[in-house]
Amino acid sequence: MRDTLLSASGHRLVTGELDLGHWVILGTDCCTLCDVASSMLNSLQMARPVRITQIDIMELPPEIYTQYYFRIPVLITHTSELNWPFNLVELIGRYDGESLAW
Repeated sequence: MRDTLLSASGHRLVTGELDLGHWVILGTDCCTLCDVASSMLNSLQMARPVRITQIDIMELPPEIYTQYYFRIPVLITHTSELNWPFNLVELIGRYDGESLAW
Protein backbone atom coordinates (compact mmCIF):
# COMPACT_ATOMS: atom_id res chain seq x y z
CA MET A 1 0.00 0.00 0.00
CA ARG A 2 1.32 3.44 -0.91
CA ASP A 3 0.62 6.40 1.37
CA THR A 4 1.58 8.86 -1.34
CA LEU A 5 1.70 8.30 -5.07
CA LEU A 6 4.91 9.69 -6.52
CA SER A 7 5.95 10.14 -10.13
CA ALA A 8 9.20 8.55 -11.27
CA SER A 9 10.91 11.88 -10.57
CA GLY A 10 9.64 11.86 -6.98
CA HIS A 11 6.84 14.46 -7.28
CA ARG A 12 3.63 13.83 -5.35
CA LEU A 13 0.63 12.97 -7.56
CA VAL A 14 -1.89 11.63 -5.05
CA THR A 15 -1.89 11.95 -1.29
CA GLY A 16 -3.66 9.36 0.81
CA GLU A 17 -3.86 5.62 0.57
CA LEU A 18 -3.43 3.99 -2.81
CA ASP A 19 -4.22 0.38 -2.15
CA LEU A 20 -5.64 -2.60 -3.98
CA GLY A 21 -9.05 -0.99 -4.38
CA HIS A 22 -7.83 2.44 -5.55
CA TRP A 23 -6.39 3.08 -9.00
CA VAL A 24 -5.36 6.33 -10.67
CA ILE A 25 -5.72 7.18 -14.36
CA LEU A 26 -3.59 9.97 -15.80
CA GLY A 27 -4.96 11.69 -18.88
CA THR A 28 -6.29 14.99 -20.15
CA ASP A 29 -9.30 16.53 -21.88
CA CYS A 30 -9.60 16.12 -25.65
CA CYS A 31 -7.71 12.81 -25.50
CA THR A 32 -9.70 10.14 -27.31
CA LEU A 33 -7.59 7.32 -25.88
CA CYS A 34 -8.15 8.71 -22.37
CA ASP A 35 -11.90 8.63 -23.01
CA VAL A 36 -11.64 5.00 -24.13
CA ALA A 37 -9.60 4.13 -21.02
CA SER A 38 -12.12 5.88 -18.75
CA SER A 39 -14.95 3.95 -20.36
CA MET A 40 -13.04 0.72 -19.81
CA LEU A 41 -12.47 1.60 -16.17
CA ASN A 42 -16.18 2.31 -15.74
CA SER A 43 -16.86 -1.19 -17.08
CA LEU A 44 -14.25 -2.61 -14.71
CA GLN A 45 -16.02 -0.96 -11.79
CA MET A 46 -19.15 -2.96 -12.64
CA ALA A 47 -17.19 -6.19 -12.20
CA ARG A 48 -14.68 -5.30 -9.47
CA PRO A 49 -14.77 -3.00 -6.41
CA VAL A 50 -12.13 -0.55 -7.62
CA ARG A 51 -12.16 3.20 -6.94
CA ILE A 52 -10.78 5.36 -9.75
CA THR A 53 -9.18 8.78 -9.36
CA GLN A 54 -8.73 10.71 -12.60
CA ILE A 55 -5.88 13.20 -12.80
CA ASP A 56 -5.51 15.71 -15.63
CA ILE A 57 -1.81 15.94 -16.41
CA MET A 58 -2.29 19.52 -17.65
CA GLU A 59 -2.82 20.51 -14.01
CA LEU A 60 0.46 18.95 -12.90
CA PRO A 61 3.84 20.69 -12.67
CA PRO A 62 5.73 20.80 -16.02
CA GLU A 63 8.31 18.22 -14.95
CA ILE A 64 5.53 15.69 -14.33
CA TYR A 65 3.47 16.77 -17.34
CA THR A 66 6.40 16.16 -19.69
CA GLN A 67 7.04 12.78 -18.08
CA TYR A 68 3.53 11.50 -18.95
CA TYR A 69 2.37 13.56 -21.95
CA PHE A 70 3.30 11.02 -24.64
CA ARG A 71 2.31 8.02 -22.52
CA ILE A 72 -1.30 8.88 -21.60
CA PRO A 73 -3.52 7.34 -20.67
CA VAL A 74 -1.48 5.80 -17.85
CA LEU A 75 -3.07 3.60 -15.21
CA ILE A 76 -1.37 3.53 -11.81
CA THR A 77 -2.16 0.86 -9.24
CA HIS A 78 -0.67 0.33 -5.81
CA THR A 79 2.05 -1.83 -7.37
CA SER A 80 2.65 -0.62 -10.93
CA GLU A 81 2.09 1.74 -13.87
CA LEU A 82 0.40 0.51 -17.03
CA ASN A 83 0.85 2.50 -20.24
CA TRP A 84 -1.63 2.50 -23.11
CA PRO A 85 -2.62 0.29 -24.85
CA PHE A 86 -4.50 -1.92 -22.41
CA ASN A 87 -7.87 -3.63 -22.52
CA LEU A 88 -10.61 -4.67 -20.13
CA VAL A 89 -9.43 -8.29 -19.93
CA GLU A 90 -5.95 -7.07 -18.92
CA LEU A 91 -7.44 -4.74 -16.31
CA ILE A 92 -9.53 -7.52 -14.76
CA GLY A 93 -6.48 -9.81 -14.80
CA ARG A 94 -4.34 -7.11 -13.20
CA TYR A 95 -6.94 -6.51 -10.49
CA ASP A 96 -7.38 -10.23 -9.82
CA GLY A 97 -3.62 -10.83 -9.89
CA GLU A 98 -3.00 -8.05 -7.41
CA SER A 99 -5.80 -9.42 -5.24
CA LEU A 100 -4.08 -12.78 -5.14
CA ALA A 101 -0.72 -11.19 -4.36
CA TRP A 102 -2.30 -9.06 -1.67
